[in-house]
Amino acid sequence: MVKGGNFILLILLIENKYFVNQKFDYMHVMKLLNGSKFLFVVWIGALFVLSCEKSIEVQLDEIEPKLVVEGVIENGEYPYVVLSKSTPYFTAVDSSSFSKMFISNALVTVSDGQMIDTLEFDTVMFYPPLRFQGKKIKGQLNTTYTLRIEYENKVYTSVTQILDTLNIDSVRYKYVPGSDSLGYLWFYTQDPVNQTNYYKAFTLDMSFVEEQMLPVWVHPQFSVTDDSYFNGKQAVWNMYNGKNPMRPTQYYEDHKDDWWAFKMGDKIFVKHCVIDYQTFRFWNTTEQVMVNSDNPFAAPTTVQTNVFPDALGSWCGYASSVRYVEISSDILMK
Repeated sequence: MVKGGNFILLILLIENKYFVNQKFDYMHVMKLLNGSKFLFVVWIGALFVLSCEKSIEVQLDEIEPKLVVEGVIENGEYPYVVLSKSTPYFTAVDSSSFSKMFISNALVTVSDGQMIDTLEFDTVMFYPPLRFQGKKIKGQLNTTYTLRIEYENKVYTSVTQILDTLNIDSVRYKYVPGSDSLGYLWFYTQDPVNQTNYYKAFTLDMSFVEEQMLPVWVHPQFSVTDDSYFNGKQAVWNMYNGKNPMRPTQYYEDHKDDWWAFKMGDKIFVKHCVIDYQTFRFWNTTEQVMVNSDNPFAAPTTVQTNVFPDALGSWCGYASSVRYVEISSDILMK
């Protein structure tokens, strides 16, 4: 809707003194009007107060929905894949339309080069609960895995690796400056020398389980990095809590000042993952988009998928090392 109007009629009275707008030649004005006192009327727009309304309808192009893939395999675990369809930005989302986004009638397989695991659509007691679940191949270190999806007469493929793990050496806790109750977790690893490595980190807060919610590995807004700044050195990770998608929005509105923090007594699993470049590129660009979404001056970023030929999303291999910690004074950094 475009609205216009309320043009302003500006009246200036000049009385034998220099005109306030220096762009006007006062003597020239006086000669034209031939008087010592005059009423100088400047019209900015129109003689009358005007108002108009005009409806504008923008015809958006119809975009063909794309397949969206969230696939994960990690050491010691069966693979899982969540399939859904992309939806237009302005589409209203309710419980009915949300359920229709998920796909359950695809053929999904994972291969390690020797065996093929046909994943079955199932409901599980982990997040995400609606997914294709493997039951034959468990992830192993230093192994390559190929994902293949057949859906609506089209084939999609992706390749990922589970590399070698990197253990967490220690975990510490530090208060936020000015607080004696809220803090961050810090954990330490030793980066291998003379090779480029990529990492991702998660946490699992056991209070989610105590509140009878599905256990969810969450990650902070910045959860991936390469080792360009600490190649061959000790790496120090500073982590805050991530948002649990199983918690209602109201929880985060009620705890806007402290939802991100860890607290004394919290029971936390910390997961440190070695990832390949394709997985790093996907998560790195995804997090850039999330951070820049509210910044109109940020450079546009395209999320880099690794599922081809034209799907959205990722097929990720995680070489995971997990450490449990109960936050107490024993791990508090002075």
